[in-house]
Amino acid sequence: MKHKYFVIAGCIIPMLLTACPNNKTFIGGDLIFSEFYCDKVYANSAIELANVGEKELDLSKYHINIYRDPGTSKVKPTEKIYLEGTLAPGETYIVVGIDANEQLKAKANLITNELINNGTFPMTINNSKEKIIDYLGFPGYSYDVAHEADAVRKVEKLSASTYSAYDWIRYPLSNLDNLGNLNCVDNQTLFKGPKLTEADFNKPYATDNAHAGGGAVEVTLSYTIDGDTTKFNFPNSLSEYGISGSQSVRYYGINTPELPHGGNPADPYGPEARDFTNNIINTAKHFVVQSIEGYNINETYGRLLGYVWVSFEDNPAPEDYFLLNHYILQNGFARVGRIERGSYNDLMLYNGISYVEYFYDAQQYAIANKLHIYEEGL
Repeated sequence: MKHKYFVIAGCIIPMLLTACPNNKTFIGGDLIFSEFYCDKVYANSAIELANVGEKELDLSKYHINIYRDPGTSKVKPTEKIYLEGTLAPGETYIVVGIDANEQLKAKANLITNELINNGTFPMTINNSKEKIIDYLGFPGYSYDVAHEADAVRKVEKLSASTYSAYDWIRYPLSNLDNLGNLNCVDNQTLFKGPKLTEADFNKPYATDNAHAGGGAVEVTLSYTIDGDTTKFNFPNSLSEYGISGSQSVRYYGINTPELPHGGNPADPYGPEARDFTNNIINTAKHFVVQSIEGYNINETYGRLLGYVWVSFEDNPAPEDYFLLNHYILQNGFARVGRIERGSYNDLMLYNGISYVEYFYDAQQYAIANKLHIYEEGL
């Protein structure tokens, strides 16, 4: 029997924006933002719009406002992009900057010198009367919507609305496959988190004594510690890297509340986070630790850094494991640690989405639902 678990998961960091500070001009409509691509060279950016209605739209009745001056919600747009042509139901329309690369220009319906956005500047779709049809961010507020990333709207959120980061998922800048279609990911897929594959077991766990290769190895339980650290027994096959026997593994990318230490009391939900993690560990039947490709094997205190996978099956296949780091976040017992989007974190993907983006998405849901450490007032 497959192990079933409920994912009661995350909302937005560093802040949750779900309602517009100046909402009187928002009327909604069928033309929406569906994707925003912003390269490291932000001249290589693209806006994808979609017609989610049932009738063809005359785009000359709409324009995009960009707000590059944070301050108050009454700030005026710094650029306006006037649209052209028509857009059939279910179709997309791509706007790129005049200095964009040729790959982006090949996908463009409109090339403009008014697309000036580094992925943190809010944008709105407006009609000729300056009523707001849709938001991407909020005027007057700077927020990392898609800095050096490809932000795609979730399939459940393909309708005009005020902005919430939980409505979007970020893909790495590895390709342009998402531009020009509405093949958006759904929440149910994201809730399940990433999955192990055979390819993960074929990667090296380490490339030398300091650097990780992203490989997965089977381990056994030594003993439990706290909410984000467990000791596992590692195989002797890793002894050339100084890894064998009982090793402490710090769950990469998450921070659970602290237990009492050094005369200091426990943080709120510290004991509960410990119990949540350890109850799963103590009832699971199989464990896999995966290193972080392109990063360090160990953290500051000498513990191994890893993604910890568990299964309740007797003879699990790779897909029978679930990522415990992710599950702890979903249930509101941890915060995403100080990990950067992009760089080496874009090397470990599942369904084209980095593990780290699954983490942020899980945290966003937990915040929205005020789960455990995200209870109001904590």
